[in-house]
Amino acid sequence: TYTETESYQDSDGNWQTRSVTKSRDVTEFDFSIDLSPYICEQWWRVAVIPSAEARRGGETVTFRDALEQYTLSNKKIKEIVLKKLCHGWNLEELKKKLIALVRSTGYENSINVTYNRIDYKIAARSSSTLSHFANSTLVRVLCYISCLCIIFGPIYCCLRTIGSTRDNIVAEYMMMKSDDIFLQFNAQMIVNSVIQRSYNSYIAHFT
Repeated sequence: TYTETESYQDSDGNWQTRSVTKSRDVTEFDFSIDLSPYICEQWWRVAVIPSAEARRGGETVTFRDALEQYTLSNKKIKEIVLKKLCHGWNLEELKKKLIALVRSTGYENSINVTYNRIDYKIAARSSSTLSHFANSTLVRVLCYISCLCIIFGPIYCCLRTIGSTRDNIVAEYMMMKSDDIFLQFNAQMIVNSVIQRSYNSYIAHFT
């Protein structure tokens, strides 16, 4: 929180000055911990989450049904996506424990804990020339630079939505140890990072 002086015009048309209290976010530390050592390398199960349309119709959608939506489609631009999910930790409870751990250092300001997923999607696309062209990074950059994305962007998004599988496919990966074990092995590292106002990235201690 800080105070600024600003000028304003009163009801009589005269210019006056006044003090205004403002606030802004100041990041005092920002560190990340890679949890991959705690995630099992082999997926636990693959499941299909039916779309809202399927649920309304009371449909039962199997993994094979979802695959056939993609393989039997004749569309030139089509896509099927598998999302990786982690199973076994209560992330909201873990967030509360992490905040409490940071508070134990005497830190009293606002704390933000987020869970960021990286490379958690696997996409399979049509082998057609049009699909290769539409998904080319070079083509996207050129469209952006030339502002053609304003014209072709909505068209591509529409075609991609139509060509995508209706239902969501997820692969669940089990956490190999509990969140309490994670805190037990990594609490000191977290405390030190807060005290040192760290901006580094760390790999979680597993043993």
